[in-house]
Amino acid sequence: MQLSEAYSVPDHVVTAITSYDPDLRLRWARQVGKVRLERKVTRSGQLNPAWFKKFDDYEGCRDGYIMVFEFDPLPESWGKLIHTLALTDMWAKGSPAKVAGELEETEREREAALKRERMSLFNDYFRDLYAHINTVKTCPEGAGHHAYLGTGRGEAL
Repeated sequence: MQLSEAYSVPDHVVTAITSYDPDLRLRWARQVGKVRLERKVTRSGQLNPAWFKKFDDYEGCRDGYIMVFEFDPLPESWGKLIHTLALTDMWAKGSPAKVAGELEETEREREAALKRERMSLFNDYFRDLYAHINTVKTCPEGAGHHAYLGTGRGEAL
């Protein structure tokens, strides 16, 4: 498949993409000079091209496609394409709402763990501070005590 005058897509990549999802397509993004993986919009109403400011987004929307991701047309990119697509496919993981719920739950757990760790540090600090404040301070006999030498103005006892 020819993307532009200089770049083409290997046939095995095109076959792998169409077998993964027939609604996917690869297109050359003329504005940014990258390859765009786009998906045909089938789950919602019509897209309005006026919503998009970038030419490449406008062009895809006009055809009824929305960008999944874009990448440089390097030889090593083709091998990673299907793997990356599988890792980022929200519908394969259930739905976008399910993925969002999992991410929010993970964030709540992380914040709770951080709060527990912070409280543990505060407890340790204040336990040590309490022990220090409430410890009777003693000093050896005579330490810090000097004979009264007067006020320094010639007075003495």
